Amino acid sequence: MDIAAAIEKLIPGAVYGGSVTAGTQEAYDNIRWEDSRTKPTWAELEAAWLEVEADLAKEALKERAQEELEKSDMVCIRCYKAGVAYPADWHARDEELRAIKRGTSTAAEIPTQLDYPEGT
Repeated sequence: MDIAAAIEKLIPGAVYGGSVTAGTQEAYDNIRWEDSRTKPTWAELEAAWLEVEADLAKEALKERAQEELEKSDMVCIRCYKAGVAYPADWHARDEELRAIKRGTSTAAEIPTQLDYPEGT
C-alpha cells in the first residue's frame, strides 16, 4: 500500500513525520502525527487505498482509451486515403472510447480491437 497516497486521499495536506515507504501497518503506527486533524485508523487507510487504486485504474483506462483513439485516427486516415467509408463499427468503438475518456462510460476495459476495414 502507498500509505502517503492513502493519507492524502483521506486528509489532504496532512502533516506527519517518519517513513511510510515500507507500506506496512508497523510503518504507519510509527509515524509522528503532527496534523491537528485526527490520525486515520489503519482500517480507514486500507479503505482509502482501495479508492486510490480504483482512481489509478480509471486513469490508466482513460490513458489507454486515448492511445486507442489515436490508432483509430490513423485507421480513419487510411480509409480516407483509400476512398473507403469509415465503418460504423469503428465509429461506435470510437464513441465508447470517448465516453471512457470523459468518464461517462461504465466500461472496465477497452473495447475489442476491430479488424482493419477492407481495402485499407
